[in-house]
Amino acid sequence: MANSIKKEKILFVDDERSVLGMVEVVLADWSVSRGVELLTSDSPFKALELLAAGPGDVAVVVSDLNMPGMKGGEFLLKIRQQHPEIISILVTGRSETDEIVKAIKAGIFSFILKPWQADYLIAEIDKALEIFTLRREQKIQVQRLHRELRFAGEMQRALLHLRIPDSPKVEFKLGYKPLLNLECGGDYFDIIQLDGSRWLMLVGDVAGHGVTGAFITGILKAIIFQDYVKAHRDRLSPGAFLGWLNERLISGLNTVSGLIVTFCAGLLDLEAWTFTYSLAGQNPPLLVREGAGGPLAAAGPGLGFVEDQIYEEKCVPVQSGDRIFLYTDGLEEIQPPQRILASGRLYEILSAACAAGLDHEEILNRALLAAGASGFSDDVTLMTARLI
Repeated sequence: MANSIKKEKILFVDDERSVLGMVEVVLADWSVSRGVELLTSDSPFKALELLAAGPGDVAVVVSDLNMPGMKGGEFLLKIRQQHPEIISILVTGRSETDEIVKAIKAGIFSFILKPWQADYLIAEIDKALEIFTLRREQKIQVQRLHRELRFAGEMQRALLHLRIPDSPKVEFKLGYKPLLNLECGGDYFDIIQLDGSRWLMLVGDVAGHGVTGAFITGILKAIIFQDYVKAHRDRLSPGAFLGWLNERLISGLNTVSGLIVTFCAGLLDLEAWTFTYSLAGQNPPLLVREGAGGPLAAAGPGLGFVEDQIYEEKCVPVQSGDRIFLYTDGLEEIQPPQRILASGRLYEILSAACAAGLDHEEILNRALLAAGASGFSDDVTLMTARLI
């Protein structure tokens, strides 16, 4: 635009020097008032060399159709392939269907018939410049968004960084995949060692993708340990914990529209050899045991909807060799097209993976293969406890 630090350039290409001279005269005052620079070339080959040399800021190319050696349609198609950001306008004095088809494939912005009127030519160039500016600003915004997403992803990884407890009694593993190109997501995960034989396993999911989910998970990370676990670690109850978290979300984030948070809290006690768990709208844990096992039955509403909600607890006995899996629904719901892995099928995959000694990356790949999909449509978290 006229206020830009760098002048945008308009390149006119026509094999007739007289036409180029007329363009320079007719558009002289307009180019000064508009703050643009006029460039001319009497050959499409020279014009391509000019663009390849990188003069920069060429916003619009106005090309004649009928030129020796290379017609305007072919010329503009090359520009589209080599410089897709440039807006193109085709000028012609006669109809040549094949070349016009090429120009259409080149994505021309406008088609002007000779003899052109100065006011009309200027109006078309003005509109092309506006489109160029909008596209450039959109590109800048997208680049800024990508930078912010990368920063949010770095911050989320720092906040949710999991120091996996080391114990001769249990081996913990974690697999996490945010959506591609988003860098961050709404999955929450943590393993907190309460003492020498008890661990709190947490997996949650904030609805939505990207920065919003990452921001909420950061808040949860900041409050869960400091505001609850530290004060209740000696007599921690997964159901009571979810009740507390529900009240915190209602009181602190009740004005956030569309906020949906689900959670699974599990207490692994290897002194009593029990696993006590409670659900708030989250997928039930899976217990993989040789010859037995399956999804652990339980249910509970998501967090942040109803005050004074009581979350039911379930307790199951565990033994050496058991594996307990906590996961978010991204592992079951795979799109496009929508494919859902039933928990029974997922249990079969996890059982086979355990028998084969597969790591979490391979387990996730097997889930995709079973669903016949190439990628996940949501963030995916898979947490495992293998009892030794």
